[in-house]
Amino acid sequence: MSEREVTDITEHKALQVNQLPIPSWFREYLDYIVVIRNLSPRTVTTYYLSLQTFFRWVLIRPDMTTQDEMQNIDISLMPFSAVEEVVNTDIYSFLSFEAQTMGNAASSRSMKLSALKSFFEYYSLIQKRLSSNPCEGISSPKIEKHLPKYLSESECIRLLDAILTTRS
Repeated sequence: MSEREVTDITEHKALQVNQLPIPSWFREYLDYIVVIRNLSPRTVTTYYLSLQTFFRWVLIRPDMTTQDEMQNIDISLMPFSAVEEVVNTDIYSFLSFEAQTMGNAASSRSMKLSALKSFFEYYSLIQKRLSSNPCEGISSPKIEKHLPKYLSESECIRLLDAILTTRS
């Protein structure tokens, strides 16, 4: 994928699913989430990128590569049989790889897990091409909650004074 195409994707323009260099079974899933589930272009793009990363990982997992090397892995000829071989522990291993090697935060891993759950649900429950869903029973990573930021008492007084001053 060219740098311009990546820029278009990150700007959340609608993906041209038919023009992506991906296997037909991946295209079928993307068509499903666009046409049937009516997901937003931003969500479709996020799912596409998340699943593309996962499929690249599936192809090279024994070698565990760097982020730069990962970008060069072509999934266009990946057979569906590679998807059929994915098991529960592969999902955990991928999420671990994303955390430790790629440096993804819990929120990014949670989003990637959502894409994986949707993909495997489609092929196990809807299309019935998979006998089981390897994501079943996997919980999303705990996302750290932050306390809300608030103004100090003196900042509140200055804010109210500023409002009163502008109204006068």
